[in-house]
Amino acid sequence: MAQSDQEIIDEALAFLEYGSVFDSADVQEIVDIGKDEIRSQINEYNLSFYQPEPDGTMHLDRALFWFTCVGLKIRSGEMASVNLTAGSIRSTAYTGGKFSQLTNGFEDRMRAAEARRGGPAVKTMTRADNRTYSEERQDSR
Repeated sequence: MAQSDQEIIDEALAFLEYGSVFDSADVQEIVDIGKDEIRSQINEYNLSFYQPEPDGTMHLDRALFWFTCVGLKIRSGEMASVNLTAGSIRSTAYTGGKFSQLTNGFEDRMRAAEARRGGPAVKTMTRADNRTYSEERQDSR
């Protein structure tokens, strides 16, 4: 598991076998975008990406790794159908395709990170089946 942005960058470049295709500043920009996107998705802005969760897992670190991999694929021109946003990547997860390992990896780690924090923010609605209405409405003219 990574302990710094540079380790995330090195891991992603090695995993994708990109070597020195990208300038370090370009990849750092992707990492910075990834951090902002993950913070926004989880709705928590004081995240520590390189500290283990209480149970020892590193979901944020791995989510950032997968985001960086997708970002590199987009920047290389290999992956054109996804915008560099967490929501866009998540919407393409589990749809199959050439890059499903990357998008699925990101989605899995985001779900795990959200579960550690009580889950994603969702709205719920309750349906009441016991409502009664008057049969005739009084006209108030």
